Amino acid sequence: MKFRFLSPDTPIKESYLLIPRFSLRVVGCWPQRKVPTFIGILHFLASSSAVAFGAFGECIAGALTLNQILETMEAWCPGVTKQISLFKMWIFFVHREKLYSMIERIEQLLTADSNEDKKKIAQKLSVIASILTVILFVSANSTNLFFNTRPLINNIIRISNGKNATLDLPFKMILPNVLTHYPVYPLTYISMSYSGVMTVFTFCGVDGCFVGLCFYISALFRMIQYDIQELFGHLQYHEKAGRRDNQIMRQELKVIIRRHNEVIDLCNEFKDIFTTIIMGHFLSASLVVCFSVIDLLYNTGIGLVLYVCYSIAALSQLFLYCIGGTYVNDSSLEICDSVYLVEWYKCDAETRRMILMILIRAQRPATINVPFFTPSLPTFMGILSTTGSYIALMKSFL
Repeated sequence: MKFRFLSPDTPIKESYLLIPRFSLRVVGCWPQRKVPTFIGILHFLASSSAVAFGAFGECIAGALTLNQILETMEAWCPGVTKQISLFKMWIFFVHREKLYSMIERIEQLLTADSNEDKKKIAQKLSVIASILTVILFVSANSTNLFFNTRPLINNIIRISNGKNATLDLPFKMILPNVLTHYPVYPLTYISMSYSGVMTVFTFCGVDGCFVGLCFYISALFRMIQYDIQELFGHLQYHEKAGRRDNQIMRQELKVIIRRHNEVIDLCNEFKDIFTTIIMGHFLSASLVVCFSVIDLLYNTGIGLVLYVCYSIAALSQLFLYCIGGTYVNDSSLEICDSVYLVEWYKCDAETRRMILMILIRAQRPATINVPFFTPSLPTFMGILSTTGSYIALMKSFL
């Protein structure tokens, strides 16, 4: 089956970060333990240079056309996306060893348990993450395809109407004449297209990796919740836990506490690595969404379709961060509810003290927070509200 990784019956080992892994390998910055080979470094430098070429070229072009606000936004819309993508790919390259270690440990925790019910918990959340990543991947690649083919389609239309073809480029840049005319023009076109492709695979990989790890960490919290419920489930048939039962439960609680602490440590490590990425993305999110929506409102034909896809991709990126942060926060807090609802009062004092330790720790959510805000659905709604204000302000200048 071609889309087997979207099936809830697919083992975690087969679907684990499948799309992000593919995307970041195309770019050359998939996390790895060892130092990249010379060829690997050249691969990454070529990809990052292509993204940098587009990022700075388009942003400069937008700055030089400020007297034409629509031209400016059409340049800045992909330009800002490429700048943030360049920033993300370098963060991943610099922290490749830490990311590799964290990704491997999360996979080991997910696959170490043979309990079928807990496997289903992980597989269900994995499917949700994969679906969200597929939506981002499809919308982003569709946007890039429309950018790269728009000049060709426009020329086909012009020629069919008896007009001469123009030497337009996929993205708005101000370049020397020698680069925009034959014989160099095809190479310039290919370079810009390559820049767009590397940008798309970068943010699909990094953002997909973020949401995937968020859902996998959420699965680990829910597996702990399952263990707690199973451990105390038999107490419903007894008025009081016996001495032997208390001893067994204390041994199991030690294992649960160690695993809970390990998942929390992983969550903190994950937050430390992604803090700068999250901040960079959210600081630019309102502008990118605003630019894409404004361009959508003032385009027709192929341009209209292009910016529909761009708007979906920009909103998908933002939504991935917010839904990922929400799932981690809620899943960590649900452990507290699970502990409180079990029949802990039937245990002896020593066992109850251990339960209290878990209860106190679980009351502090394992949030993926960064300075000034936390990625969550309320944050998503707040950014949409801010974006709406930006759009209304910019429309007043048009």
